[in-house]
Amino acid sequence: MKRQEVDSGHRPAGLWLLSCVLLALASTACEDTTSPEDTSSVAADSDSSVAPAAGLDGPEGIKVVQDRVLVTNTCAQLDDATGTMTYGNGYVSALDIDSLEELGRLYTPWLNPQSLVILPGLGGGEAGARAGPAESAAEDRLAVVCSGRLAADDSGRMVAQSPGGVLVITPDTLEILGQVEIPTGMPGPLGGFPGSAAFDADTDALFVGSGVGPYVYRVSPGSLTVTATFTVHPESDTNDLMVPALAGGTLYVSSQRTGKLYRLNPTTGAPIADPLDVTKTDAYEGPIDIAVAGNTLYVLSTISSRVAAVDLASGKVDFPLSAGAAPNRLLFHEGVLYVVNSLDNNLTRFDPSTGMLTSPFAPLPVGTNPWEMAAQGDTAYITGYLDDTVHAISLSGGGILATAH
Repeated sequence: MKRQEVDSGHRPAGLWLLSCVLLALASTACEDTTSPEDTSSVAADSDSSVAPAAGLDGPEGIKVVQDRVLVTNTCAQLDDATGTMTYGNGYVSALDIDSLEELGRLYTPWLNPQSLVILPGLGGGEAGARAGPAESAAEDRLAVVCSGRLAADDSGRMVAQSPGGVLVITPDTLEILGQVEIPTGMPGPLGGFPGSAAFDADTDALFVGSGVGPYVYRVSPGSLTVTATFTVHPESDTNDLMVPALAGGTLYVSSQRTGKLYRLNPTTGAPIADPLDVTKTDAYEGPIDIAVAGNTLYVLSTISSRVAAVDLASGKVDFPLSAGAAPNRLLFHEGVLYVVNSLDNNLTRFDPSTGMLTSPFAPLPVGTNPWEMAAQGDTAYITGYLDDTVHAISLSGGGILATAH
């Protein structure tokens, strides 16, 4: 569901956060965006059958590629009274970088498209082919991670109820170059429901974390196969959320349930060092996102509103930054670390070189519920998850430059 605009003292707690807050399942109705004449792109278990929507619907993931802003539209609805989830056919919108006018959209074959990952220089010809430096920017591709359907089982755990998958598309034409499915229950009962992802350019591997269990899927964007599944820690009766990141040839994975940062071999998935505790107390703090900045890795916890800084050389963990209410995403851009604060409807920014903190920054309208951020130069692009918007924000002044609905 979309995170509701509520008092921060009444935020959802525990692992229910997985479905209520972290996994972008919309709380307002989302229309099926495929017309009756075009049924080839409708997800097999879409619940909606209404006319296409004209605007954004549950926008979450966002990336800037050349002159376009790409946005995922999750398109799901949760009935808070009954706990019943319904799903419309999700899609990816391509927006003009200046006007934010929608230039095109691509409907996804699986429900609930969430994350976008840029695949730098991955050519569109033979599988796995890489572009040379001169043509790299023009040959960037985009991975779209679709989570699928989520539901509660008899024990109250959230489980994947339909397959998810990864699409590889061209950002300019929104052409699907290929796709790979990630089944439910793979490899354990809490497997599936792919969410956060990170690309390793050195090995041409996309690492996709499960949103319900302790698993990371290693996907080849070239051959479009799941080449390995890593079990980060033993599965339990409690849900988890895996967030992968790559730095210095190491795969880092944060676990929301354990509050630890795991250090793995990206080829074998084997631990290469003991996990690091990235929470400050014994309480549940909810690690949710990772950003890498040079020799430092930052881990954001949404319940405690803390950011842990991990020195990649020594493994030392500090806590230099407190964010706003229900922080949701991190972005390191041009030497500054930004935090998207979903309940505060603003950003927090932090200069790691000086330790200077500016908060709040870039106030957004009440009810925006900002979800994720991308940036190019002095402009940030932020998805408004609750009010179906994308805002272009000046990073120097904090003002809104343009808005798409």
